[in-house]
Amino acid sequence: MKAGEGLTGRYCLLQGSYYGVNCAVIGYASVFLLERGMSPAGIGALIAAGNVLSAVLQPMTAGIADRSGRVTLKQMIRLAAAAGAILSLLVGVFGSLKLIVPLYMALAMIANLEMPLVNAVSVYFSNRGCRINFGLARGIGSLTYAAFSYGLGLLAGMFGADLIPWASMALYAAVFACCGLFSMKPGTTEAEEREVSARPPARSRQRERSFFFRYRTFTLTLAGVVMLFAFHNITCTYMIRMMERFGGGSAEMGLALAVAAVCELPTMLLFSRLARRFRVSTLLAASAAGFVVKSLLLLAAWDVNMILAAQIFQAFSFALFIPASVAFTDQVMKAGDKIKGQAYMTAASTLGSVAGNLSGGIVLDASGVNAMLVLACAFALGGLLTVGAAAAGERRK
Repeated sequence: MKAGEGLTGRYCLLQGSYYGVNCAVIGYASVFLLERGMSPAGIGALIAAGNVLSAVLQPMTAGIADRSGRVTLKQMIRLAAAAGAILSLLVGVFGSLKLIVPLYMALAMIANLEMPLVNAVSVYFSNRGCRINFGLARGIGSLTYAAFSYGLGLLAGMFGADLIPWASMALYAAVFACCGLFSMKPGTTEAEEREVSARPPARSRQRERSFFFRYRTFTLTLAGVVMLFAFHNITCTYMIRMMERFGGGSAEMGLALAVAAVCELPTMLLFSRLARRFRVSTLLAASAAGFVVKSLLLLAAWDVNMILAAQIFQAFSFALFIPASVAFTDQVMKAGDKIKGQAYMTAASTLGSVAGNLSGGIVLDASGVNAMLVLACAFALGGLLTVGAAAAGERRK
């Protein structure tokens, strides 16, 4: 493979700026919107609506990125970043909750829509023979998320949550600028084009049915991912309420998110070595087991320090899942389906966000934090059983 002349370094900057956006828009949504007077159930519904829109659009945008002869990944990411910056500005300017709700919903949609596109940048260069370290770049993304989690928590505690949309606007501008560091061409490589051309033409609906039929274990994996991310998003979105139960606040929430993000870094850095020793499908199933352990520790927590201790298991759950899911998808997808496969994986996690945010908010309002965490545990266990079955099916191939 070609060295790529600093390609990994530039990709680290892109991942870092994107996960700064993710922290501000998604991680601190509850803090910002609670201060503006929304209920937990209302916040869950708002984020869920944005996630549904992004889940619908992700495969469509990925299809364009996979096959378009005119539009590049770089152009698509920059367009989304510009739109996100404008929406962040509007959220910061307007004071009326009625105006903020649809704007923030669109902001959440764009933040999720960008994720498979940013991940697909590594696939784009790898398929063109360039060496790029996804694990390192994604680890830098986690480190950036940790820094902003802690920093925004402190600043929100000192100056209020109104600074969050302004931070989001600046970070979207950084994503836009980082994309300028890449040179990308539209369309597929010659080898990919030959493989795509060999397939018989199909109508849109037939093509989607054929996709899920061709990749059966992948489809089963998607079902498990929905459940795992329902758990993950319940604990992220409503972390502030988990902290408040033990006398904590936004600063403690920021610290908890930062601990989790820092713990992601070693796993992501070491993932390439793990992938050489173990099947990627096995690593994916192991990450699902990590989610279950973390869910049980959060349920059993008796103070803020116990929640912080549970966050350490981010290293064996989310941190392992992210590179394993990208590698697994790239491994099982054929040429011409690779970016779409990444988009479906992200769409599944997005639908998990919908399920988690909606159900978590409803249960939290009705029965409190403990009941919400029991629900989260059930989601994690269901995800383990499903992803484990899919991994076993992949090993039998």
